[in-house]
Amino acid sequence: MEWFIAALAVLVVGLAALAAAGGLGQFGPVEVDRPPLTLPDSPLTAHDLAGVRFAVVPRGYAMEQVDDLLKRLQSQLPDAADCSPGSGSGIIEEKDSSDRRIHDGSDETSYG
Repeated sequence: MEWFIAALAVLVVGLAALAAAGGLGQFGPVEVDRPPLTLPDSPLTAHDLAGVRFAVVPRGYAMEQVDDLLKRLQSQLPDAADCSPGSGSGIIEEKDSSDRRIHDGSDETSYG
């Protein structure tokens, strides 16, 4: 009886190893079932960006959609070298001193 249990254990471990190595077949191609990120072909505006909604996936947002949007924005924005400080055309602006985070003890952060 002990030999039978040992042989059964070896068989189960062998089948698990075979399945893990793909010897029992492969999964089919991954089907994308999330809506595509739709953006206009023209240069993006603030209104376009305000309406962007990324697909939610098990670990957050769909990374390929975020990457595509960032690549497109990078190609549209001027190079940082072209924006000299004090010229008024810089992308980064100083924030008003009244723009600070206030924590009121709740789980959410409010701005004030």
